[in-house]
Amino acid sequence: MAALFTAQTTNGSSSAIDYSAATTVTVSDDSTFGGCRVTLEISDDGGTEYTPVHAFSQAGAMNLELNGTFKFRLTLTGASASTSVNATYNGSA
Repeated sequence: MAALFTAQTTNGSSSAIDYSAATTVTVSDDSTFGGCRVTLEISDDGGTEYTPVHAFSQAGAMNLELNGTFKFRLTLTGASASTSVNATYNGSA
């Protein structure tokens, strides 16, 4: 597993990950959302524009299975003083 967010407390996006095979993105149970939203986004144009595909408002996992080569990232919005989000991915990204 590799980290996308480690105790992320502010609004922002993770680094973009090159995707070429199935992967699972997991927002950890030990995350504190504090009203924030974490959105999984994909890009098929090399990372110029991203499209939201799934939003987390609590801990959970999303399997990502697409045809082709993409980039994906997480974007956190609505952070508060209590926000602390941990998220990882695994697979062949």
